[in-house]
Amino acid sequence: MRYAGTMIKAMVTLLLLFVAGCGGSGGSDGNNKNGGLTIAKSQVDDSTYTQASFTITYTNPYQSNVLGVELKITTDSDIAGYNSSFTESLNNSGIVTYTFLLPRDTVSDKYFHITAKTGDLLASNTVVVLKQGTVSSTPPTLSVAPSSTITFAATDPISTSRSVLLSGGSGVYSVLAMNPTPSPNISAAISGNVLTVKKETAATGGLVTILVVDTSTPAGNTSIMVNF
Repeated sequence: MRYAGTMIKAMVTLLLLFVAGCGGSGGSDGNNKNGGLTIAKSQVDDSTYTQASFTITYTNPYQSNVLGVELKITTDSDIAGYNSSFTESLNNSGIVTYTFLLPRDTVSDKYFHITAKTGDLLASNTVVVLKQGTVSSTPPTLSVAPSSTITFAATDPISTSRSVLLSGGSGVYSVLAMNPTPSPNISAAISGNVLTVKKETAATGGLVTILVVDTSTPAGNTSIMVNF
């Protein structure tokens, strides 16, 4: 598979499936606490590019028609030009797909991370863009316990910390990125298989996504979402 041109920007393909629904009402359901939000990914590599697709699905058992529900989409990458934030208004299928054409570096592996948020619901996923010449294989699965979501209350004092346990992969973990970066409100550090997140300021109403990788080839990865 080849792509013409030397400067190929992210190709965003919106797959908005229209499903005729009946019953229920469209629009947002307040904080969307009753719904579900997921992001599935797939990727295809050629010699110089990775085509990464992410399918975001919003469901709500109390609404047969989710027309008008808004998603805040954020992309974060160490590939120049692939950081963005925008809003997507869903049709009544609740499904949207984005496809990005990502250049493979000649020196090192890169990452591309996407986060979706609506109300209190959060979802994220990541692809590792292998450096050129690296044979693609299935990365190990990294796990987070007890949960991949950490929440600080507004009443938590500064320097309050929360910890989660990492497992799977090579067992040697590091924080590859935080989105947004830099984040003065939240800090993160890993010791062994323990990720500790600390509240650094009194700010509230924010979200930080932490991307953790191991030293496998290709690298295993997982995301931890921090609400404060």
